[in-house]
Amino acid sequence: MVSMHNQYHGQDSKHTWYGKNWFRSKLEAKWAVFFDQLGLIWRYEPCKFDLGDGTYTPDFWIEDWHCYVEIKFRSDKPWDSSRLRKLCKLKPERAVLLVTGQPSLAKYEVRYFKRSDALDGTGHWVFGEGRKNQKAFYLAQKRRNPVYLTGQGNPNAPHPTARPLYRREEIKRLYNAYDNAMFGPPLLRNGHFIMPERDCDWCDDMATSPKHR
Repeated sequence: MVSMHNQYHGQDSKHTWYGKNWFRSKLEAKWAVFFDQLGLIWRYEPCKFDLGDGTYTPDFWIEDWHCYVEIKFRSDKPWDSSRLRKLCKLKPERAVLLVTGQPSLAKYEVRYFKRSDALDGTGHWVFGEGRKNQKAFYLAQKRRNPVYLTGQGNPNAPHPTARPLYRREEIKRLYNAYDNAMFGPPLLRNGHFIMPERDCDWCDDMATSPKHR
């Protein structure tokens, strides 16, 4: 498959094969690796929504968090969030996350959208892990109460009993997920693998695309 290069995105804009999916960019594939490392159930480009003035397909549906995730590269200008707000109106019971940047410490940020939430549209969040329960994930931001992702859309989910962790030595699971998404060894999923930092020497495809096996 032909790669897509531009002056801003470079190698991260290449189509990438991971698991059973062709991702439109290497960046999306890295986030898929990150979600897998956290043990989350996800689908890539799950469905197309009619927003009235056009259609929109979010990049990910995260079943465990009951939310849609849109992945974008960092940019000097803010991303147009109108489609995400329209999706929130269409699905007010679900959250939408706009994630910009790489799955690595201090190289990404999350913007949170949910029509029924007072924090709708707020930015500069990062992922956080629960103190007492490693399966509990949050959106964390200094000087704000965390958003409890694990309980999204589940009225029977337990209320979080503690704030997420911030210190490096305490959130090893998140840091391992970052490292594996960015620099880890070949990672298996559904019988296929991705080597995040390796490209083919002879063409523009990723070394892990089907024609190289």
